[in-house]
Amino acid sequence: MHRCKSLFWRYADMALSILIVTILVVVGAYMAYENRGLPEMKSRVILPVVLGIIGAFFTVLYSLKSEKVELQFNSTVYFHRSDLLVLDEHDKRSALYGGEQFGPSLRSYVAGCVERDERFHQSKSDKRGEEAGQLYCDMVLLKLIDRFFWAYADWWDVRITSQRLGDGVMSIVSPVRPDPDSASLAWERFVTESLDKDRFSSLLIGLPKQHWPEKMTVPPKTKGRVVVSPYDRRLVLTNPFVEVSITIRPKGGAIGVGDFAWLLGYDKKKSEEFWSELFDVSCNADFRKMRYGHPEMPRYRRWVETMFEEVQYQVGDTERIQRARDYRDLTRGV
Repeated sequence: MHRCKSLFWRYADMALSILIVTILVVVGAYMAYENRGLPEMKSRVILPVVLGIIGAFFTVLYSLKSEKVELQFNSTVYFHRSDLLVLDEHDKRSALYGGEQFGPSLRSYVAGCVERDERFHQSKSDKRGEEAGQLYCDMVLLKLIDRFFWAYADWWDVRITSQRLGDGVMSIVSPVRPDPDSASLAWERFVTESLDKDRFSSLLIGLPKQHWPEKMTVPPKTKGRVVVSPYDRRLVLTNPFVEVSITIRPKGGAIGVGDFAWLLGYDKKKSEEFWSELFDVSCNADFRKMRYGHPEMPRYRRWVETMFEEVQYQVGDTERIQRARDYRDLTRGV
């Protein structure tokens, strides 16, 4: 009831204006109809009214704008060239390279996938590395989906703030405007209905059920799906206000752990035990032009901006390097 009252008062001026205009139009149309025999009716009344309506239509139409939000950055996964397991499994000093690449449950799941899948036991190392690159492309997107189901468990219009806590990072999710105007993507339904029968869907379904999140709270009428191709993985969220896509695309790789070698104290030989698999991450939002001036549009912009910031914070190389440097400075007392 309180929400209904607040909405009424928020749009009271607009509603009153529309009501007055509607009454005037109806009364004017009635008077014009009753006096349709007057010779000056067409030139002095009907024509100006029609021209006014057309002018108002085009004024509103040209005030609508196409709006897009785009974000693109690199994300790198480091894994051992021998057992194909991520750096987290070989070096527990995760603070020195900006935090865990994957949480314990995902790391355990990756290890099981590598052990069970015969494609990772081929004799040709280049083929093994190629298959591992595809697996970790899947895992980067899986990590983001898992993160979204955690961060948006209760609300969709939120702020996510992360801060250092000792040698780790703590994230706090707080609602901007908590209200029941939302929908939910249930994890089990999401993994069974939104995917084609491919390896990525098998990865989602095969994730142990004790690790399944419950749901992700999203704006009303939002639908989610994952699109998988040989070249990329894409999460798509659509609703009447905006279409959001987050795409993970392999870009190749190189031997070594790059800038993290000096942070971890690795010499050349140690660094070259690992492979760096590079991915391009593209975040795109295309807002519906016909909803540009809608009173709720700022919430959807905030939803998109917060989500994209979280994606970059979780898997972006620049952010990871900065966290590693912050930790180095902290331990040195700078």
